Amino acid sequence: MKTRNINFFKTLLSLAVMVMLCAKGMAGDAETPAIGSKVPNLMLQKILNYQGTHTNLYDLKGKSVLFDFGTTSCKPCLEALTLLDSIQHQQNGKIQIFMVTFEKKEVVEAFLKKRPNMKIPIIVEDTLLSNTFKHKSFPHEVWIDQHKVVKAYTGSSQISFKNVFSLINGEKLDWPVKMDLDYDVSSPMVVLNNESFDPKSLPKSVLFQSTLTGRAQGVDYSIYKETVDSLSGNIRISIINLSIIELYLKLSDRVWYFGFPASHVITDNGRKSRYFHDKSFGSKESWRENNTYCYEAIFPINLTKEERKEMIWSDLSRYFNINVSIRQEIMPCWIIKKLDTGPITPPMPSGEKGTPISSFVKNMNWIYSNPPVINETGSGSSGAGNIRLNVPDEVLRHFDPLRACLNKQGFDLIKGERKIEVCMIKDLSVL
Repeated sequence: MKTRNINFFKTLLSLAVMVMLCAKGMAGDAETPAIGSKVPNLMLQKILNYQGTHTNLYDLKGKSVLFDFGTTSCKPCLEALTLLDSIQHQQNGKIQIFMVTFEKKEVVEAFLKKRPNMKIPIIVEDTLLSNTFKHKSFPHEVWIDQHKVVKAYTGSSQISFKNVFSLINGEKLDWPVKMDLDYDVSSPMVVLNNESFDPKSLPKSVLFQSTLTGRAQGVDYSIYKETVDSLSGNIRISIINLSIIELYLKLSDRVWYFGFPASHVITDNGRKSRYFHDKSFGSKESWRENNTYCYEAIFPINLTKEERKEMIWSDLSRYFNINVSIRQEIMPCWIIKKLDTGPITPPMPSGEKGTPISSFVKNMNWIYSNPPVINETGSGSSGAGNIRLNVPDEVLRHFDPLRACLNKQGFDLIKGERKIEVCMIKDLSVL
């Protein structure tokens, strides 16, 4: 009897383990819901900035839902989050927007503490939603109507009051689908055509090769990778989905988004839309479609890094028909200084509205029509380090109104010249 009981419990235990493994396998292999299909009743847990810490998706009756996948350190994610926070505030009751992140609760709580006016709910330490709505890049938006049917998968460029109204009103959302495909950079982009050779005469290796193509469709991220093949005696440079300016800056060991802004790109014909995106140029997806490229080259392994860079630089310049140089130049600038007289606006607590001077100057330099903006306020030191500016968007591109606004806060804006690093682009097609 005792042996029979032991065997019975062993069988039960084995069945339980099998059920758990099957459930785990089913969850891991779950397909992302197709557009037009109904989402299962998901349990939303670990929610900050919400009336409770958890809820079920189906409990949001009569509401459309938008899941915004991102992180608190991703610049495009933060831009999207700010707009979504405004939309949620205005459309509360008709839609429920959640930011979804894998980040720890403590990280997001610290982020929100600095932004007490941000009220959008954030789901932290997420695994369930990311497994349900699979993606590879941020921001990633999942649009679900009031009947809990998936209507669209997009990037953040589709976020707008108008598009959210369309979701709420049940209109057809005919937008490009964010595909999030993989790109296997371990394999070459271009290979020898076996049909051109008898298998016995196929060359053993490629000694030198370079290829430039348009954007890799559905790959919503950029890649720069060097692969050494010591057996073939070559090195392969793979560059995927970079803009023209990103290509040249990468070759110059500079980084586009961090430290080299749009106002430092100087073109002789003013056609900056070819080199970087601005909101005034239209949607970011459309711009990327027409203005990002893939480049691959195979070099002999004995070439130096500088020799390889020079050859890539020559390839790019020949194709794009431009001459690019990165150098120090004396340039006309807008310069922000402290006023000699008058009080400076008292430092605000970090959670108050307003922008730190260093961030304000950085943002100004990303307005493509502005000249370079130089910070000579002493921000970051004991002087103006904690000062936050309140400047309306409508004056950011206009010198006199901007100066008047800064004057009221204890600062001045002057025109002058400074020696700065710039990227000079000369269009050879107009010569």
